[in-house]
This record gives sequence, C-alpha cells and structure tokens, in this order.
Amino acid sequence: MSAAKKNKTTQYNWRSFKEARAFVHSLGLKNQAQWNIWAKSKERPQNIPSLPSRYYHDFGWVSWGDWLGNGRIANQNMVYRSFEEARTVVHNLRLKNQSAWRTWSKTSARPDDIPANPPGVYKGKGWISWGDWLNTKNRKGEFLLFQEARSFAHTLKLKNLKEWKVWIKTEERPLNIPANPAGVYKNQGWKGWGDWLGTHYIANQNRVHRPFVEARAFVHDFGLQNKDEWSIWAKSDQRPTDIPANPPRVYKGNGWISWGDWLGTDRIASQNMVYRSFEEARAFVLSLGLKSTDEWIIWAKSAARPDDIPADPRSAYKDIGWTSTGDWLGTRHRRGGYRLFKDAREFRVVTL
Repeated sequence: MSAAKKNKTTQYNWRSFKEARAFVHSLGLKNQAQWNIWAKSKERPQNIPSLPSRYYHDFGWVSWGDWLGNGRIANQNMVYRSFEEARTVVHNLRLKNQSAWRTWSKTSARPDDIPANPPGVYKGKGWISWGDWLNTKNRKGEFLLFQEARSFAHTLKLKNLKEWKVWIKTEERPLNIPANPAGVYKNQGWKGWGDWLGTHYIANQNRVHRPFVEARAFVHDFGLQNKDEWSIWAKSDQRPTDIPANPPRVYKGNGWISWGDWLGTDRIASQNMVYRSFEEARAFVLSLGLKSTDEWIIWAKSAARPDDIPADPRSAYKDIGWTSTGDWLGTRHRRGGYRLFKDAREFRVVTL
C-alpha cells in the first residue's frame, strides 16, 4: 500500500474496512436510505465513515449490499442469468399475465439474478414480448381447439366484447384461452363475438338476412299496426337476428315499398298516397251525413276512413276542387258572406 493511500485512511483514524463492515452488519440496516439516516445520527462512531464508498474505495469496497450485509447488488452492478436461462425459470412458474408477474417479482421468491424488469435488462439480448417471457404468447398447440375454447367462453356468461376485454386482464383467464380469439381462431371456426360469447349477436356487416318476401311474410304474422309498435317489437327477443331492425335500409332496392306494405297494414305514406278524385271523394263523404268539422275529425282518425280518402282534404285537393269544409261535408249555406255550420248542439258561424 502506498504512503498516500495509507495516509488517506489513517488521517481520520478509520477502522479497517473489514472491522468497519463487521460493525455495520451488526446494525441490521436494510438499505442505503436507512444507512443515510443512521450515519447522520449520534450513534455513528467517529471511526466509521459516513461515506464508506469513498473512503474504502480502494480498500475492499464492493457494494452497498456487501457493506450493509443484505447481499443486495445495485442494478447497474447486477450480473443476471442469460435470457434463455431466466426465461426457462419463469416459464416453469406458469404465471398467467403481467399482473401476476408484477406480484411475484416483488416477493422474496424471485432470485436476484432474475430481473424484475426483464424488458429493460434483456433488450437486444433476446427479449421478444411478455407473452414469450411468460409463455402465454400465441404459439401453435398452446391454446385449446376452437370448439373447446368457445365452450369455455360460453360458461363465462359475458354479454359483450367490452366485458370480455375486462375479463382477459384478470387472473381468471387460463393460459390455454387466448386474449385475442378472433386472431388465433381465424380460419379455424371463428364466426364473430356473438358466437364466441354465446350471445349470438352478429355484427351488422356480417349479418345474412332473410330475403325480403320471406321476411315480410314473417312480420305480417305479428299484426303490428304501425312503426311505433314495430320499433318496440324490433328491440325485443321475439325478433330473429335474420330479420333486420331497420328494414328500409337493408331492403332498399330489394323489395322495400313502405311501412304499410312491410307490416301488412297497407298504409301508404301521405306523400306516396294515390287518392280518389276530388269529386269521387266528396261524393263518398257526403254519403256519411257528417254534420260538423268535429265529427269529420273524429271520423277521419278512425279505421273507417279508407286510405284513399285523405284525412286532410284541404291539402290533398288544393287547386283541384277544394273550396271549403262546408262544401266538403255538404253543410255549406251562404248568408251574406258567412258560412253556417250546424251540428247536433248548436249553430256556429265561421267567417269565410
């Protein structure tokens, strides 16, 4: 030992490295943070340096783990097992996912030469992915056959893809059930998430609907009266998946005519209605003997009104015969510029 080095260790009368380390071991300090607190306290003897890594650098210093006696080696000084050896150890653990790995890696069961952060340690030295590290990645023969895996998925009673995505992140997913079955079982039986989960839901773009004529005949049997009733029924469990909820869009150009035709009520939208001529319609209405506008309104809303008699004759026959409600009902009388309407209760005079 040179005189310069000897003077450096003796000028403060430090204990020798081995004696000082043996003393520190007796303290049972667990890490450098605890050492820093203790080193600043009055408990530290004056011949034990507060900066041992500096003063014992050339006289035996190895690491803080060696100094404190906990055997811990700083990450930058750690010598890990080769990637292949470490991965083999991890494969034997049969951990299901990253969550299980994080839990295990924080326990005392993890050897110091197996890194807690394998992507950082083995980057460029063999690291591929977490699936490869944990042996959960998609490799031939690793997953159940499609039919077996689908049967298992059915037992979960999950309602949709959102619930599936939550479930696969839990520790309940077996290693032989893929997180991405659509990719794994493509061309091996995959038909969609409804088939996989057992909900039988089929994405709109993948649906095969019944031909228009067959679908319409099926709908007629339910006796739905209008679009509102259809909307309620279409959302119920009674509607088969091959009967579209939105038939105008699905059957546009393939048979669709109107809601009346679809439901079997033969009701035609007003803009598409072909009414009787004004004279024929008025003759029919006159035969009813309605006495007032109120009676007309009630009758026009009833099922007794034929579809080719308009509920709003003023608009339907504007410029093609319409003159007034009195003329339409046959109650018109002219008296000095007024039109007289008589009903069962009173005479009402309405200005022309």
